Amino acid sequence: MKVRLLPMLAMLTMTASAWAQTSWSFKWNQPYTWRLASHESRVFSCEQPRPFEKVAMDDWICTKTGPIVRVSWWGVLLNEAQYSKRWSYYIAIYRNIPGTCQPEPEPRYHTCVRPDVIRYTGRWDCTQKRVFYFSARLPTPFIQRAEEHYWIQISESDKESARPGQEDFRWSAHREVNLCPAGQFPPWTEPLIDACDGGIDDLAFRLYSRSITGHVNTDAYVGKRYATLEIRTPDGEIADVQHVELDEDGDFEADPDVPDGSYNVVLFFGSALPAVQKDVQIGDGSVRELSFFDVFFGDLDGDGEVSLFDFGILVRNFGRMVQE
Repeated sequence: MKVRLLPMLAMLTMTASAWAQTSWSFKWNQPYTWRLASHESRVFSCEQPRPFEKVAMDDWICTKTGPIVRVSWWGVLLNEAQYSKRWSYYIAIYRNIPGTCQPEPEPRYHTCVRPDVIRYTGRWDCTQKRVFYFSARLPTPFIQRAEEHYWIQISESDKESARPGQEDFRWSAHREVNLCPAGQFPPWTEPLIDACDGGIDDLAFRLYSRSITGHVNTDAYVGKRYATLEIRTPDGEIADVQHVELDEDGDFEADPDVPDGSYNVVLFFGSALPAVQKDVQIGDGSVRELSFFDVFFGDLDGDGEVSLFDFGILVRNFGRMVQE
């Protein structure tokens, strides 16, 4: 175990506050750093969350009191069957032992989640394993307190995984290291050393204070699954724009950076007509589930209707192919 002095933690807090201001409205944001390796993190089950070999943790400092409603993380899958929303992951949150870089023995919060968003990031790590993005809503929010130093554990639940008794998931890494280096136990060991370049790793995760989840009916669509959400005030002013990526099921999540209030959410997706959800209440701790089932494709000229002008564009371009 490495012991840190209190003055060092004070410096870390100042660094965290300055750094967190650059991370949009997320409570904390440490995305995957390409092409770092990943680290083992597995418990026996959600009911018996004892470490199965090793579990991994990383830390953050709260800059504003309030709820965490959603957690996202990046990882690699060691078996294709683990690419499913039916498998479970164990999440636990610990307080930091004052004056150290080590979590308390017992968690202040723990739960078991199934990701509602899973998508391939388009990246391979340094061991040639595909890196995936996972996101899950917490069944009950965790209320963090300003200036408190926390650790989060995200682990594969072996019993509720594709291959009980075998490792199916590893948690991907992030750099630069923020606050304390990430660690594993038992026994408590830090820093985590990257298996590829020998550097010191943090872990890739994101914490949300508010959340919009959505489902888009993509049955009639073949193409890149990127969409844009405009968060508009009731009088039509654009308060925020979110670019989201849909997974294979058409699911996405977003974290609007807007003041508390009521908004209209407008979805722009491919050549579809804009789809609107009205009177969506957004605020600290809010979780809103939106469904864009009626999506009508064919607005090629972007004028808000599917007409003969769009048909003319189709006729003029029919049969064209991408030039290699």
